[in-house]
Amino acid sequence: MEHISLTATGSGLSLVPGEGGGLRAVDADGNVVFRGPAGQMWDSAGDDAEAGPQTQLLSTAAAEESGAEGVADDVSHPGEGDAKAELPVAVGDGTVSVKPDLGLLRGQETVYPVFIDPPVGLGVSEWTKLSSDGDKFWKFTEPKGVGRCGIADGYACGSGYTDRMYFEFGPGKLAGKHILDATFRAKETWSFNCTPYWVDLERTDNISEGTRWPGPKQLDQMGDRYVSAGRGDLCSPEQPNAWVEFNDNPAEADENLASTVRAFAAGKFPRLTLMLRAKDETEPRAWKRFDNNAELKVWYVHKPGVPTTVGAIPGTGNKSGPCRPLSDPLTVTVTTPTVHARVQTLVQPGADETTPALQAEFVMQRSSTDTSKGTWSQVWSGYRPAEGWATDGDLLSITTTNRADGGLHRFRARTQSHWSYDGRSGDLFSPYSSWCYLRIDSTAPKVPTIVSGQPYTECTVDDCAPHGAPGVAGTFTFQPNAADNDVKAYRWRFLSTGAGATKQVNAATTNAPVTRKDITPGLSRHTDPVGGSQ
Repeated sequence: MEHISLTATGSGLSLVPGEGGGLRAVDADGNVVFRGPAGQMWDSAGDDAEAGPQTQLLSTAAAEESGAEGVADDVSHPGEGDAKAELPVAVGDGTVSVKPDLGLLRGQETVYPVFIDPPVGLGVSEWTKLSSDGDKFWKFTEPKGVGRCGIADGYACGSGYTDRMYFEFGPGKLAGKHILDATFRAKETWSFNCTPYWVDLERTDNISEGTRWPGPKQLDQMGDRYVSAGRGDLCSPEQPNAWVEFNDNPAEADENLASTVRAFAAGKFPRLTLMLRAKDETEPRAWKRFDNNAELKVWYVHKPGVPTTVGAIPGTGNKSGPCRPLSDPLTVTVTTPTVHARVQTLVQPGADETTPALQAEFVMQRSSTDTSKGTWSQVWSGYRPAEGWATDGDLLSITTTNRADGGLHRFRARTQSHWSYDGRSGDLFSPYSSWCYLRIDSTAPKVPTIVSGQPYTECTVDDCAPHGAPGVAGTFTFQPNAADNDVKAYRWRFLSTGAGATKQVNAATTNAPVTRKDITPGLSRHTDPVGGSQ
């Protein structure tokens, strides 16, 4: 294997080579829509990478360059101790290709499996420094300056040009999160003298390796700081290198970092670019140097998602009934029905280490005429858990207060996500689920027992092996509920079919079980039969 080529297509986009062996996708106007870095290749010599990316810190330099704490390894990239190589990406007519490192692929000390990944998508971060004399320093590795690099007090920084620094962040780690607060920080390593001067943080349009002075359009003020650092013992007291942090000051309405990052996480714009500049770009004494390892740290709460598995238990057991429409309400044989819902967040499973604090909230309404033509009014509400919080994917249930026999009711649920930060707390709510309808009839036969036969088996908590197939008949036995003694027939249908598809089978004798060997599922997501008795 000496060459790997992948087809690449996109509507209105063109692929062109990018910085450092990567690629870019540009639109018809030349704007960069997304970027991809050079590919990677690595073996399995090292330890397994720690699962779960660090989601509170976005850094402009790689972890080994920036020294950023808490940046966990991604299992889709080389782990500690893996042999690795960088693979420049070649861009052709509708193709993206890489050439594997054959020394790594076939080496005597190579530990298999070997992974090859020409990544394409939003780059984690990019940064650059622009100078008014035309110089640019794309992804610089040494500290660079901001401000007017000129002459003052008998000391010379440079010939009189102006520097600005830009840091661009991708949104991947913020998906599904509501931002509570954000701090941008950059490490100052030098100042022209020991006197503090103002540094501004501005949001701008995005950057690329082709960006030149005067840089992208400035959009909004994020904050400013009055600082001096990095001259060490040349100052008294000493001024060591120091992180300069930008965080919203409530007393200054023009500082908008947290709200900007919140909009960024919500997908209002695809990339976030922040510029460091001297507030006074005519003053040489305000010139400073900063390192390349700027960071954007965020505090967040999981956004709640609409609950799934919303339904009710028809009787006194634990067998759940599906969410039914108004045209086919679920028959519930107790006057205190139990309803349930599975809470969730918008964060993808396994994509975050932080445990959310969730709750399910239920509301129930009753028809004024106990028919589909009545008006609806709320008769009950409740939440679970009663104490503490649930986490993503928990199925929560609650029993309602006593409801009127014969009443036509509907219920729904939503997920609440709770947060507490910096002496404040609050809640976020998902939209409600769809309405589920039920009719209470305590005189109706209770839910029968359904026993699966060959080739199908009922799923358990720990085992849900697939058996059978669409079009393959199965054997199912319907048995009367222990609370009934006068069952004469059973009605059954698949969850995927409407009430009109219900079929009836009579019992040979009253209260006797009935076995059917011809129940055949079709092409459907749900194939379990649902049954009732009469």
